[in-house]
Amino acid sequence: MKKSEKAYDFSPETVKRKRKFPVFSTLLLVVLVVVQLLCLLVIIFYRPEPQDIIEEYTVYASPREDGSLDIKYCFTWTPIDPDEELTWVEIGMANEYFTVLDDRSENVKRVGYYSDEDGYCFAQVYFDRPYSNGETLEFYFTVNQSRLLATDGAERFYEFIPGWFNYTPVAHYTFYFEKYGDIHSFNGDGQDSRWLKWEGVLACGEFVRMRVNYNSFDAHTVSYESFDDGG
Repeated sequence: MKKSEKAYDFSPETVKRKRKFPVFSTLLLVVLVVVQLLCLLVIIFYRPEPQDIIEEYTVYASPREDGSLDIKYCFTWTPIDPDEELTWVEIGMANEYFTVLDDRSENVKRVGYYSDEDGYCFAQVYFDRPYSNGETLEFYFTVNQSRLLATDGAERFYEFIPGWFNYTPVAHYTFYFEKYGDIHSFNGDGQDSRWLKWEGVLACGEFVRMRVNYNSFDAHTVSYESFDDGG
């Protein structure tokens, strides 16, 4: 036989060995698939334990003639973290065009402004003292929010989503929008002689999209951009 020629072994023992089921490789593959599935389930279903509870969350939104909204945020808030006192909270704002007004509860020392690299804007509410586990506090503050009156074709409307909380449940909320101007419809739960109303309960990460449609509103408007809750 020439050196360049290959010698093939077709003996029963060799064929049987080569046909042997790859048990180790298959088990490794199964383990990797299971680990990936578990990671996916954790991402989908993991809900961290809340550090606080919002007993009551009330918002009053009142339009001005210029189309901006005076928005009063009211909370009954109970910290439940035994290891950390509550000294401040962060409340999401509709956009960056808000001004803090001189209308806040006595236990609010100051309200600051913060925005992150993703474009989210917050009011940072600092309290007069630390509040400990189980100590409920009631507080409020007010802002003037601009650039919320939107147009989409011929329609003029407000679409306002009060700030929500990814790690804090809301036992009860009531959102009010003052009747002002030529309103023709809204997506709320009821109304009285002065206010349109939205009411319910919010689990962690849930939010409410308030929508008020006008026949006409002679004020500055912005082009409508649909809300993205991808975060």
